[in-house]
Amino acid sequence: MKAIAFFALTAIASTAFAAGPITINGTSNQSTFTSDTTIKNTSGANNKALQNVSSNAAEVTIKGTSNQTSDLTDSHVKNEAKGDYSVARQNLATNNGKVEILGTSNQDVLADGANISNMADGNGARATQNISSNYGRVTVALGGTSNQYTSLMGKSAAINLAKGSLSTAVQNISSNDACADDPCPGGRCH
Repeated sequence: MKAIAFFALTAIASTAFAAGPITINGTSNQSTFTSDTTIKNTSGANNKALQNVSSNAAEVTIKGTSNQTSDLTDSHVKNEAKGDYSVARQNLATNNGKVEILGTSNQDVLADGANISNMADGNGARATQNISSNYGRVTVALGGTSNQYTSLMGKSAAINLAKGSLSTAVQNISSNDACADDPCPGGRCH
């Protein structure tokens, strides 16, 4: 329970301080290590539910380097929305939106006995899940480089579901996707 509360507070703090474009003048390390833990993000009524774990989302500029690691052991990472105008977007060690990295970018998701999920379920449903991926207008320039690595072992599962009404389900694992139909343009869902 302490871990769930910690992640909930972290998510609230991140949202409160990440209102505008973010610029980091070199290096940015984001690491999440879980063991026997549940990270959960749920929404209700007219819905959305956005979850970023060790990720860069929206307008982020990093002037050189960026390492993102999510190490999940016997853990559950969930994201949901269900009904009405649903969306539910989940990123793990991912660059999503208008992200510019001026040289290098490593994204790793290491899962052992972990269940990574994502849903949306009905009405306007969408459900997008990115695992160590670049999704949106992501630029890795200057000296270049971009490494994406995902390891799912020991009965791990990466599940992405949209299900009813106007469903769509997009899942990227160690991928680059320019997402012409991004449900969260620029990484932001207003």
